[in-house]
Amino acid sequence: MKKITLLLVVLALQISCVAVNPKAAPPKKIHGKAGRPLPYFSLTIDSNYEPQLDHVVKGYKLLPVVMKNFALKAVPMDLKNDRWVVVGEKGQTYKALNSLKLKDPVAWRKLPEDVKNLIDYPEILPIEYSVTFDILLPSNAKLDYFRELRFYSSALGREFVIEKEY
Repeated sequence: MKKITLLLVVLALQISCVAVNPKAAPPKKIHGKAGRPLPYFSLTIDSNYEPQLDHVVKGYKLLPVVMKNFALKAVPMDLKNDRWVVVGEKGQTYKALNSLKLKDPVAWRKLPEDVKNLIDYPEILPIEYSVTFDILLPSNAKLDYFRELRFYSSALGREFVIEKEY
């Protein structure tokens, strides 16, 4: 009986001494719901497809994105290295452009200045602030009831998978 008690005490001590790191790095892929705070990061990301925007830029569909930063530090946005992907209702994936200025300068020059200001990709997501911008998808993309928005932030080194609920 004494051996069993001693074994249980030693086992309990070993379990209680296991190092737990509360500041462990968040995973490389963060899953969350649209419009709700993302785990490990004080960000929300949401998007709604609006078909009336389909003909604003010839050859593209616009998808408005809203990001809000609740963190105590600003989040840099990288025009060249951030990546956006939309997953359609039936699982088809569409790569999005975050900058028409870089990817299609001819189409960019044809846009009115006020449209450029509305769709231009932000350089930074300030503290306690939200930004709205548009990502551009191919004109054949089926965006009605899309189910996921994927955003790779090069500044944060993370991919955010945002599940859309209808």
